[in-house]
Amino acid sequence: MDYACQAYENRSRYSRSRSLMWIGVTHVCRHWRQVALAFPALWTLLVLENSSWTEQLLIRSKMAPLVIDADLSFFPQKLRDTARKALKHISRVRELRLVVPEEATGNLMAGQ
Repeated sequence: MDYACQAYENRSRYSRSRSLMWIGVTHVCRHWRQVALAFPALWTLLVLENSSWTEQLLIRSKMAPLVIDADLSFFPQKLRDTARKALKHISRVRELRLVVPEEATGNLMAGQ
């Protein structure tokens, strides 16, 4: 598991292509899938682009500290709802990067 920890620490910041890079590991064999799914730190980078993946990452990350990256300036309402779900885990957030249109800032934080 030391290799997985090292790879986790070396992943690039806020990379959309790398936010789900561990999915491939879960497809190698049953054993690798079980190991990867049991290691919450692999699933802590949430690049909010897909609501169903975000929900899965929140589940797989268990209580591990999260890194959330989202540009909500061009996102449809569904992804803003996803951001609200992710922000319900604010106590777990280690890093947060949000780009939000000024007019939506109050609504997002108020849960409207």
